[in-house]
Amino acid sequence: MVKLNVINLKKKYVKWELGPLSFSISDKQSLSILGPSGSGKSTLLRTICGIEEPDNGKILLDNRDITDIPMEEREIGMVFQESTLFPHMSVRENIKFGLDNYGFTREEKNDRIEVLKNIFHLERLIDRMPDKLSGGEKQRVAMARAIAVKPKFLLYDEPLSSIDRRNREVVRGELKAMQYSEGIQFIYVTHDHSEALFMGDYLAILNNGKIEQIDKADTLYSNPENSFVAWFLGYNILNINSKTYAIAPEEIEITEAAGEFSGRIISGSNVQGLWNGYISINGETIQITSKVDHTDKIGKKVQITILKKILVKG
Repeated sequence: MVKLNVINLKKKYVKWELGPLSFSISDKQSLSILGPSGSGKSTLLRTICGIEEPDNGKILLDNRDITDIPMEEREIGMVFQESTLFPHMSVRENIKFGLDNYGFTREEKNDRIEVLKNIFHLERLIDRMPDKLSGGEKQRVAMARAIAVKPKFLLYDEPLSSIDRRNREVVRGELKAMQYSEGIQFIYVTHDHSEALFMGDYLAILNNGKIEQIDKADTLYSNPENSFVAWFLGYNILNINSKTYAIAPEEIEITEAAGEFSGRIISGSNVQGLWNGYISINGETIQITSKVDHTDKIGKKVQITILKKILVKG
């Protein structure tokens, strides 16, 4: 069963446009979106939830056309990069706000607040006002408020960017768990590749308002369709004999014997048993990851062998 279906969606601006975009997310699955700044990630989310009005296309949720209905009737929640708490309400009151409009009993409201308080580690903050919270604490409250009413779908626009690394790992684990425990599916926008892989069952690469590729994450990583997708996922891009190849940093080897190429090591450092460096080859700079420490070769010419390369569209 298709949960969310986006069909030929387009949003036009004076000098830029989003789309046309088409994709679907099946029941019990979620999608992560990666892309450079300005690629249209936030605009896409704002259009799906109803903040922005599309110029063309349709948005279906559970086969219901929600394209033209008001934001508050779509049963879609959104968590922004910056928290949008009500400043005159405590943490408890902010979370309770949505519940007041959905017919929950007092007992159900209290139970829901207790569950979310524990999930987002708000125990000692529950009666504080927003101006007494850090940025990360505010964001955890904003997520709890969005999830409280159990929306059919959630849109996350880099929701963890203001949370410290350790808490970020814990919270994202809880968010993903809710996909299974409460059936809350989502689209998750992030700049963090590892976070995108963890959160999404599928991964989409967005560039200049268009989807370059969408697939299961492991398929997308092993078979990037074009040089942009490959480059954005961390591959080196090299033109060899008039063809374009994607080469993972760990598939490049510095050898003592004659290799496919000669180059010069520009820089590098060894951290926890892995050496990460940069090599200049024919005027292009490529990245290498090696279990061998090549720090002593910085500034020197070396021989290079490529162990594996993927042919991609230029």
